[in-house]
Amino acid sequence: MRTVRSALGGIVAGTLTLTGTVFVQPLPAAAAAPAAPYNVLTYNGSQLDRNSRPEMLGNLVLEAADDLIGDVSAGDRFTFGGAGSAGSLSIEIAPPTGQSWAVGEYDLSTVPGAVEATVQITKDGYTCDATQGSLYLLQVLRDQSGTISGLAARYSLTCGGALGVFTGEIRAESTVAYAAETGPAGWLDFGRQFAGYTGTPKTVTYTAKGSQPSVFGNVQLTESTVEKTFTITGDTCSGATLTYGQSCSVTITPKPAEIRGYNALMQVSVDGTAQWDIQLQQNGVDPRDVRIDPAAHDYGTLEVDTDATQVFTVSAVGVEPVTVTGTAITNGRDYFEIVADTCHLKTVAPNGSCSISVRARPIGDGPAVGQLEVTDDSATRTHTVDLRVTGHVSADGTYVKMGPIRLLDTRSGLGAPKARVAAGGVVHLQVAGTAGVPSTGVSAVVLNVTVTGPTASGFVSLYPTGSARPTVSSLNFTAGWTGANLVTVALGRDGQVDLYNNTGTTDLIADLVGFYNGPVAGKPVYIGGGYQPMDSPFRALDTRTKVGKVPGGAAIHVPVDFGDVGNAEVTSLAVNVTVVSPDRSGFFTTWDGTAARPTASTLNYTAGATVSNAAIVPVAVCEVCTGTAHDKPAIAVYTSATAHVIVDVVGFYDDSSFGDGFRFHPVNPVRIADSRIGQGTPHALGAGQTVSIKPPVSLAGPKTRGLVMNVTAIAPTKPTFLTVWRHGNARPGVSSVNATAGAIVPNAVITELVSGGSFDVYNLNGTTNICVDVVGTFAYYGYALNPGLLAPGKTAATAPVPLPQQPAPVIRPVA
Repeated sequence: MRTVRSALGGIVAGTLTLTGTVFVQPLPAAAAAPAAPYNVLTYNGSQLDRNSRPEMLGNLVLEAADDLIGDVSAGDRFTFGGAGSAGSLSIEIAPPTGQSWAVGEYDLSTVPGAVEATVQITKDGYTCDATQGSLYLLQVLRDQSGTISGLAARYSLTCGGALGVFTGEIRAESTVAYAAETGPAGWLDFGRQFAGYTGTPKTVTYTAKGSQPSVFGNVQLTESTVEKTFTITGDTCSGATLTYGQSCSVTITPKPAEIRGYNALMQVSVDGTAQWDIQLQQNGVDPRDVRIDPAAHDYGTLEVDTDATQVFTVSAVGVEPVTVTGTAITNGRDYFEIVADTCHLKTVAPNGSCSISVRARPIGDGPAVGQLEVTDDSATRTHTVDLRVTGHVSADGTYVKMGPIRLLDTRSGLGAPKARVAAGGVVHLQVAGTAGVPSTGVSAVVLNVTVTGPTASGFVSLYPTGSARPTVSSLNFTAGWTGANLVTVALGRDGQVDLYNNTGTTDLIADLVGFYNGPVAGKPVYIGGGYQPMDSPFRALDTRTKVGKVPGGAAIHVPVDFGDVGNAEVTSLAVNVTVVSPDRSGFFTTWDGTAARPTASTLNYTAGATVSNAAIVPVAVCEVCTGTAHDKPAIAVYTSATAHVIVDVVGFYDDSSFGDGFRFHPVNPVRIADSRIGQGTPHALGAGQTVSIKPPVSLAGPKTRGLVMNVTAIAPTKPTFLTVWRHGNARPGVSSVNATAGAIVPNAVITELVSGGSFDVYNLNGTTNICVDVVGTFAYYGYALNPGLLAPGKTAATAPVPLPQQPAPVIRPVA
């Protein structure tokens, strides 16, 4: 068996070859009726019951121009079909078992029998196997070999599953004339129509497509209810006789009586034998109809504690005014909020509208759903709009502890050429991608920077590589001095930071303490923690009042008890470490007290000096501590020379599961106060004086809850210390910067702010000028950063951080 399309060249139209393949002749250019021999398929699918497939309903006429194909196989099995602009259709017929086609009527079955023929129809991909009906062969032509060369048939059948009743004509190189028509699909849906009002009409059209005229009978409606909910308001088909290409039409107008659905059947008889059924349906709705646009809304993925707003338009789309009686978020009120509403208690005229603005603000990781509910005086009463938002917890601004790890030492050539840094010289230090720091996604690093052996007094400035050098200092020094300062600095081009030396020559050392994550897509390499400030910084250790001096070569373990709320979450302490009255020159090293002591130094001192430095120190469970201090989080301070040790705690970093954490965002270093020129504070600070400094709004916005700064005491007239804390709180009994008379001493300081508020600076002795340089801000986050890290059954802490207890410290020798 083979199939040949009519478009192939070399075939004489209107003939059949001996292979049994059917060919079709082209459709004439003029709208003249087809001439014999005829090649056409006609199809009408009528409603049998409400289970009928709508895809099988309607009618279809495929002519020669519709690329008809056909073939005859052994046993007179015949297939004919094609595709046109109105759809596709194929019909396969087979005679009873062992018989050949002859003119006459055949009963149908799903399988060939002794007297039953089979018919299979496939329309637009849906197949009907005839279960009952008849096939009438009007003409059967054969060539000299006995192969069918022409055929005319009429079919009427039903399918399994009550799909409908299907009728039509088959012509393949036949001389038997036929009538045929095209028309609408089997369903006509009028949609929503207002109850009690005449609705929008629809018109269906029929076109004659046969070699003989089409003679129409009466068009009638069969309703499922007694109300006249559908009316024929236009009809040029009833009693019409149409020749090829002529059309007629029927217009139906809906008018639902009540608020409910209606169905009806329109029947059109034609040619005395065929009947077309069109299922009509409409949905009667309240004349006070309301539409809300959009009908649902997904806000997408939002960072936790950020928000997005969607405006919902409530429109009166009926023919009568509607009064909105209420608007509310009925589900998901923790995530969704109405922020503007012009609809509540408003009467909206037909074609008018009002609006409701709903803000989504996720408070946790993962999806959340809610509903906006609008009530009115229509029959529907309540309309709901489904809302959805997905909270995303990023690592942006969270802190990851490291080391300390030495990244730079110009004495040995680590991180830079082995050479002293000249006056005006700049060291480009590669940080990203080294020592475990991710190559991307890092916004800033925390370094303990040490200057040693400077030939002249001066300062070092740290800033992002590629940025203009700011007019700030990160570390001030005198000739021959060795000292350190904790510096937080944003990463610049290629993940580098610059260290600038303003005068003389000096060696520089930088130890990595940790880094802050930046905004990155996807999961970060390390999940950091939030910063938890102490409302009142406290002194965790002062060996002058307890313990006595720590021997040189020993470490003192400093436990801190935050109670059950905080002990399990704390990962690092933000502290200010001070050495007092050392017996000789030396250094402090801070770490978690486990494993080997790092080779990095936290601060350097000379005999008898009082020196302080800020530090962010990882904690570990104190195994060597006894009593109530055992198993509490602790840090260790090693001193190379016998000295008093002071540790002031200003806050801690959590493990991402503690609530109310702050997140860090670096800025290019900027000076906000310089008492020497009246910037930020009008004058130098006298003994016992306090000044309040308010950062500019451009730096500290409404969500800013803290500042990371470098605070410098400049040439105090007497030995003194500065204390920095949140304005409005009582001054804590801690020191932030310790300075000797005439010295210029900087120190890193973290201070908490209230929204839009200030911080205070207190000077103990003498008179001193101060400078304040800001390197970054902390923003309030408000919720657990990474709920997925919480233990089963545990929820994020929401209680304030308790004032820690101070268990007894432990001193032990350290190699």
